[in-house]
Amino acid sequence: MKSKQEIEEEGQALSQNEGICGNVKLCCLQPLLEVTIQEAEAQPFEVLMQFLYTDKIKYPRKGHVQDVLLIMDVYKLALNFKLSRLEQLCLQYIEASVDLQNVLIVCENANKLQLDQLKEHCLNFVVKESHFNQVIMMKEFEHLSSSLIVEIVRRKQQPPLRTHSDQPLDI
Repeated sequence: MKSKQEIEEEGQALSQNEGICGNVKLCCLQPLLEVTIQEAEAQPFEVLMQFLYTDKIKYPRKGHVQDVLLIMDVYKLALNFKLSRLEQLCLQYIEASVDLQNVLIVCENANKLQLDQLKEHCLNFVVKESHFNQVIMMKEFEHLSSSLIVEIVRRKQQPPLRTHSDQPLDI
């Protein structure tokens, strides 16, 4: 792929050789369309473009922290561009990938990116009886933002919400 500068240099070279190029000069001298997308890194944007062209995501390795963070960035782009199918695919991958090794990093990143649904999923994962003691003993727990630590502790102290099926029937 040629850079913008290389294409401009070629256009200038063609304009100097008018006798050879003729009409070709006009198409080569057209300014390039350059679109700047705020808050989009190259790799997540590449995944988004791949999805737009193929309607699929080539999922990275499940559970690896960097790969989950990549799909979180793709999820943020999907939300920004209102691509609901991509949102759902990303959400499914991330929720399935959350485990004891990455839950705190994913939760911190979800909090930073303001991805409330993912943050909620992580918090619920952390406060599960089978996970809580292991998670709070991790070194990463000490480095969480104080607001997240408070949220985890408060959530753990709250009684679990009863679902409709748990309530006794009144006959």
